[in-house]
Amino acid sequence: MTIRRFFSSAASVCALLLAGCGPGLTDKDNSPVTALKIEVPESAKPLGGYLDPYRVEFLMPNDQWRGHVDKYYPGKTLSEFVSKTEYEYPPVCIAAFRSGVRLVKWVTSDEIQYLDTDQKAHRSVSVIPDCEPGKAYVRWSLGDPK
Repeated sequence: MTIRRFFSSAASVCALLLAGCGPGLTDKDNSPVTALKIEVPESAKPLGGYLDPYRVEFLMPNDQWRGHVDKYYPGKTLSEFVSKTEYEYPPVCIAAFRSGVRLVKWVTSDEIQYLDTDQKAHRSVSVIPDCEPGKAYVRWSLGDPK
């Protein structure tokens, strides 16, 4: 019985000590929005249904996405990509592609500090205007911290 109690106590101590270890585990808020260091505009319609802790997706009015991106990348030129197949677009944009809308993806990125650690992570944003009528698809993502 004493060996069982010893191992039980030792396991409890190890669990308590390890719970606070690792980057981001002791941060007050390690949500994707906080990790990405962005704000989701009030006019945005969040899209969910995924389990990636480093991604935020939403739809927002077409006339607002440039101002939103410029808030984080002032004066930076975005790269333009045009895809020829529907499989290169998020599911929410496929109906627009199939109806003949010419979808263009605008992309930019940078390196940011990961939460309250000394690690860096690659942050990127991609925007597809007219994904839905009058709405732009915005996807923020963060690479693994290093």
